[in-house]
Amino acid sequence: MYNSGMAFPAPVQQDPWSKVAVRIAVVAVAYIITGRLGLALADVQANVTLIWPPTGLSIAALVLFGPRLAIGVAIGAFSLNASMHSPLPASAAIALGNTLEALTAWALLKQFKFDASLSRMRDVLFLLLSVLIAACVSALGGVATLLQSGLIESSALAPVGLRWWAGNAAGGVILTPLVTVAAIGAPNWRALYSRFESWIVLAFLVGGSSLAFLIDIGGFLASALPLGLLVVLVWAGLRLGPRGAVIAGSISSIIAVIGTGQGLGPFADAQMSSRVLTLWAYVMTNGALALVLAAAVAEREAALKKVLAAERESRALEKQMQHVQRLESLGVLAGGVAHDFNNLLTAVRGNAYLVTVAKTDEERDECVQQIDLAAIRASELCQQLLAYSGKTRPQVECVNLEQMTREMRMLLRTSLDKSVTLELDFGESVPHVAGDSALLQQILLNLLMNASEAFSEASKSGTVSVSTELMTCSRDYLDSTFLPSDAPAGDYVALIVEDDGCGMSEETLQRVFDPFFSTKFAGRGLGLAAVVGVVRTHGGAIKVTSEVSKGTRFVVLLPRASSSEVVPAKAALTKLAISGRWLVVDDEDDVRITTASTLRSLGADVVEARDGAEAESIVNQERANLDGMLIDLTMPGTSGLDVIASVRATWPALPVILMSGYPSVSTIGDDTVFLAKPFSASEVVEAVNSATDAVRHARVSSKVG
Repeated sequence: MYNSGMAFPAPVQQDPWSKVAVRIAVVAVAYIITGRLGLALADVQANVTLIWPPTGLSIAALVLFGPRLAIGVAIGAFSLNASMHSPLPASAAIALGNTLEALTAWALLKQFKFDASLSRMRDVLFLLLSVLIAACVSALGGVATLLQSGLIESSALAPVGLRWWAGNAAGGVILTPLVTVAAIGAPNWRALYSRFESWIVLAFLVGGSSLAFLIDIGGFLASALPLGLLVVLVWAGLRLGPRGAVIAGSISSIIAVIGTGQGLGPFADAQMSSRVLTLWAYVMTNGALALVLAAAVAEREAALKKVLAAERESRALEKQMQHVQRLESLGVLAGGVAHDFNNLLTAVRGNAYLVTVAKTDEERDECVQQIDLAAIRASELCQQLLAYSGKTRPQVECVNLEQMTREMRMLLRTSLDKSVTLELDFGESVPHVAGDSALLQQILLNLLMNASEAFSEASKSGTVSVSTELMTCSRDYLDSTFLPSDAPAGDYVALIVEDDGCGMSEETLQRVFDPFFSTKFAGRGLGLAAVVGVVRTHGGAIKVTSEVSKGTRFVVLLPRASSSEVVPAKAALTKLAISGRWLVVDDEDDVRITTASTLRSLGADVVEARDGAEAESIVNQERANLDGMLIDLTMPGTSGLDVIASVRATWPALPVILMSGYPSVSTIGDDTVFLAKPFSASEVVEAVNSATDAVRHARVSSKVG
């Protein structure tokens, strides 16, 4: 007898019957041709074989094009069995069984939601299970028909039925995945044949299978080669994906079937039954081994892609959350800065009005002092903002933290509630630190104010301690700080502020350095955010530990001082006066006019320019009369640095002062003095003297050279 196969739901269900009819005819013809090839291995019965390719062909056809192609299966099965001189009723009954077999497999695969690309392990297992179950339908119906027609004896019922089932199962396992995966599997053909590795596997399989099954080499090598080919199939399953694995297994199986059918290869010496049974086992192993491995690898890769996609999504969400938090932080920052500046501007405008209505010089002087104090406080707020951004340039000097803290003791004491005890504990022989004394004082004040707020209304009394010590910090310790330091592991001076107040929750600890963040009614400034900026500018780090109801500990790590980092103190100016003719360049009218007026009040002759182009023109015109230039950094058109470069090219001896609201500019030369806005009259005089000295020193150095 002969075997048939069956399939699964078609992706194209709405094709016209004209196209379906062509497909039905193709399936019927292919069924007859592959059936003839399979019957070459028939042993116990002329139309029963252990390798029945039409089963796989039928299942694949229904999987790809739908159950309507079962008509082609029925036509092909009937025609093939009738050509074997079986009675027409028997041929019709066998064809019905083959058709039902195909439809059974199709229904099972549809129920299992089978994916014909075979990129999942479950699909491979469902295919194998469906083929084995569906083969029972054809085998039971077929042997019953043969027995009823008198084509076999009752004693042959079991061996014929077993071979029928085995042949259909083998054909389904080999051919179904070959056809379906070749049509819609992964990877695509270009990705497969463009890999040199694919051709190596193909060469091994074709060469090895031909040597094993088509050439009578005999001896141990003939028996060992089929096992060696299994290693190549494992290679294909692990490396070439479902399509490559199916093709590799099919090539090996087809060559084995052809050779064995011609009486060649390691299975040819046995009796027909043993030969076919061994071949069946080999073919089934080929069909399942590479396919299972390929599905496992594909499933693993798919899972890995999902994990990577989830990680990318997680990182994207994290970045989005950080962006939202930054926007929220900037919003709070803007609101807090606006609040503080509005308070300062209120004082400025109020005292400016009081100056106009003051009745005595004392009242007028007091108003002016209040205006100047408000301006100083506004400048300090800007410095806090710059410290928060980490862009301040500290005036490095040798700072003794113990001495600094003791000098600030009274100020620190006023920052704490009266019921809070302040304790100072300084380690012996703690080195000095290299830093800006004013900024370091700001760190200590902010930490003390934060500690003062750690004592709730229910329990106001407590202790705040300030201590210093020399710490040897490992790389891991520095990396665990809130602000990991880029400095190498080694010795750092630790400024420690510790309280036994209410402590902080984990959520609060995560936001403790946010600007204007506070657990109180509202934030009152940059606070700990400014501490972060100052520590960043000093190349240090911060370690914070806290526990609810037990207290908080801040450890500020600062680099120890070396002689090369110490800046000698500048001598105080004895006289505020400027001589000569100076050019003031600034696009902001208020700043330019105020600066020019300040220089005039100090005795200088001043000429003004609104931008870089006008400044260059004045320098060229008044080269013989100018004694120096004060120029703003950022201006529309030509910047201050561009003007300086142009002037230096033709007049290197001109004293130049670069003004800016930014804390520092690293690109200016040694012959140019930087003056940070806002500045006082004494700072202008100091900058003028420094610029004159810088040019004089540069001139002397050039003569010596």
